[in-house]
Amino acid sequence: MPLIKKSPSRKKVIAKQEKAVAATTNDAPKSTPTGETSTYQGYCVKCKEKGVTFVGEVFVNKSGSKIAKGPHTACGTTVCRILGKNA
Repeated sequence: MPLIKKSPSRKKVIAKQEKAVAATTNDAPKSTPTGETSTYQGYCVKCKEKGVTFVGEVFVNKSGSKIAKGPHTACGTTVCRILGKNA
């Protein structure tokens, strides 16, 4: 007579799912400011304007790349420029 495999209880399944979600959830910030500010050129997605000059603050994202973020003077949208890891 073959053995019938029991399915895990509902509580065990829920506990396993919660553990998996907790392992993937990271409360670390998406980017951290470096304190550097300078003038950069970027692209405004809202206005579709190329060569937008903005004064931006440099941030380091969680993958280690540097990003300059600043307001677009015409519409106020945040303009970003990816500077790279070695910039």
